[in-house]
Amino acid sequence: QPGYIKIQPALLTIKANIPIGKDQVISMDFDGYNGEYIIEIPIAMKIDIYLPTKQENINIAFVNGYDVDFTKIVTKHAIYWMAQFDVLSPGKHVFKARLIKDSQQIPNGNIPYPFPPANYPCSVVTEDHETKGNWIGKYGTKGYILYAFSSDSKNTEKLPAYISNITPVDGTKLCDWTQGNSQDVRALQDPSNSSNRYLGTIFNSPTYAISVQVDSSKLNGTYLMSLYLCDWDNNYRK
Repeated sequence: QPGYIKIQPALLTIKANIPIGKDQVISMDFDGYNGEYIIEIPIAMKIDIYLPTKQENINIAFVNGYDVDFTKIVTKHAIYWMAQFDVLSPGKHVFKARLIKDSQQIPNGNIPYPFPPANYPCSVVTEDHETKGNWIGKYGTKGYILYAFSSDSKNTEKLPAYISNITPVDGTKLCDWTQGNSQDVRALQDPSNSSNRYLGTIFNSPTYAISVQVDSSKLNGTYLMSLYLCDWDNNYRK
């Protein structure tokens, strides 16, 4: 609604610019590992802000150097600290989270998080607009997961040994686009019978995230992950 925004990232670290009007954006730079969250807004507005963290015993102590009360909210996959601001003035605002031990007070707010910096060395290799749903033999040779796939709308998966689980983050939903077998070339081939095609999806609004559980002891070298994205109902998604 006008003059109001709710910010609830699904990731511990995120950098984003959100358009809210002509030539106006909200900028975010959230580092949930080191406990620093920066938000810059172009106009005064009411904001509900949820700061993601992996640490339960923390106290969100400072916003622009002033103490602010935050409420801890625990979901199935994440812990958030939430604060409401009736009016947050334009400009840059710095939120700092600090670790505390049980029954320990915050000493000058200068105890950092115990987590190492996030480091995910990856890059986009290419985009493929030609293969469409004809993926068998070209993609997923090591493993795959197909959401809401086949006539019963259940997931179909075959994961490699180094991945134990791939799970949508809390609130993400499933949808069976094709509602059964389809001959549309955009629908994915069925790995058990390539003459059949189905297409399911996961979704949430405005964003969603997927948790990939990796066994690092079984990793060796560089790996390629492919995502299949399809605007099935031609709703101008990008």
